[in-house]
Amino acid sequence: MAIQPQIIAVGGGKGGVGKTLISLATSLALAELGKTVTLIDADLGGANLHSMLGVHTPGKSLYDFFRNKDIDFSSLITPTPVPNLNLICGAPGAIGMANIHYWEKLKTIRLFRQLNSDFVVVDLGAGTSLNEIDLFNASHQGIVVAQPEPPAIQECYNFIKLTLFRRLHMEFMDTPWVLRLLDECGDPTHNRDHRLISTLAEQVRAHDIRLGMRFYRLINNYTPHLILNQIQNKEEIMDGLSLQIAVQDLLRIKLEFWGYLPNDHEIYKSIRSSRPDAIISSSGDVRKNIIKIVKRFILHEDKNRDKSEKNSFVPLLDFLTRQDKKDDDMDRICSIECPLWGKCDYQEGGLYCRMPENEYRAKIKQAATRGDRDDRIRNHLGIRRN
Repeated sequence: MAIQPQIIAVGGGKGGVGKTLISLATSLALAELGKTVTLIDADLGGANLHSMLGVHTPGKSLYDFFRNKDIDFSSLITPTPVPNLNLICGAPGAIGMANIHYWEKLKTIRLFRQLNSDFVVVDLGAGTSLNEIDLFNASHQGIVVAQPEPPAIQECYNFIKLTLFRRLHMEFMDTPWVLRLLDECGDPTHNRDHRLISTLAEQVRAHDIRLGMRFYRLINNYTPHLILNQIQNKEEIMDGLSLQIAVQDLLRIKLEFWGYLPNDHEIYKSIRSSRPDAIISSSGDVRKNIIKIVKRFILHEDKNRDKSEKNSFVPLLDFLTRQDKKDDDMDRICSIECPLWGKCDYQEGGLYCRMPENEYRAKIKQAATRGDRDDRIRNHLGIRRN
C-alpha cells in the first residue's frame, strides 16, 4: 500500500506577503534534500507559479479539472526544470473559479492525498474565502506567512481565527447550539464580541462535559506555524512575533514560530527571470534559513532539538485557571505581559520561561534599581507610583 504524502499548506490572508515565495522555497529545499515534491498552485483566480518555475506553456490545470470532471487528476502533473519537483498549475484569471462547491473541495483534497510524492505543498491564494480555509485545514502542516507590518499582521491573525472557527464548526456540525455560540463570536477583529475562545470552551463544558472536552482537545491540538518574510533586522522579528502573542492571548492556541526569510532583492530578480534554481542556490541567509526550517520542522532532522520543547507550551486557559497555586509558585510563560519582555535573551513567546528563578528575580530588581518606570515591573514588585 502506497504511503500518503505529507500535505503542507501555505496561507496567510493578505496578498503580497510572500506565500508563493515560501511555498516555492520550501518545495525547492525539500527537492534538493532528496524528497519528491508536488507543488500545487491553489490560487483559483490568479495563478502564476508556473511562470516562476520557468514553465511558460503549462499543460492542463485545475481549471481544466473543475471544468471537465472526467479528466484524470494525475494528468494535471507538469514536470519542472528542478529534479524531484513537479507542478500542478492553478487557474490563471478564470472567472468563477474562485468559488467551488464543498464536495468539489473534498474530492480535490482526497486526490491531493493520493499523489505519488513524499510531500505535497499547496500554495493558497490570497484572502480568507472558504476555499483557502478548507484547504489549509485539510493539510498535515499549515504555514501562515506574514510581514512585520500592521496590515499583514492583522490579516494573518484574522486568517488564523477564521481557520480555527471553521475547524470548530466542522467538528460540531452535529450540535446546533454550539454552532450558534460560535457564530456569535465569529468576528475575526473582536470588534463586536470580545469573548476569548476559552470563554466559549467554558460555556460548552458547563453545558456538557463531554462536548467541552472535545472543544478543549481541538483548540489545544490546533497549532499553525508562522514564517515571517522580508525581515530586515531583529526589531522586525519582534514586531512579527506580536502576532504569536495575540494568537496565544486571544485565541488560546499556540502559533509555533518556525523562522524567517530576510529581505533579499536577488531573490526577486531570480523570480522575475524565471530562474528557480537561483532562489536557494546562493550561500546567503535565504538558503540557510529555509534549509534550516525544512530540516528542523518538516523533516525533523535536528538531533539537538530538545524533544520536550514541542510539548512544553501550556495554553493560558490552563495556566490562568490554576487557582490552587500561589503566584510565586506558578510556572512562568513567556509573554508580552512579562516585565522583561523585549529585554530578555531567553525570549520565546508561548513557551515556558527558561530563565532560572534567581536570575529572573535579580533582573527584575536590577531594572527597578535603575529607575525603570515600567508599570509592569512596578506592579510585579508591589511598588506604587508616587
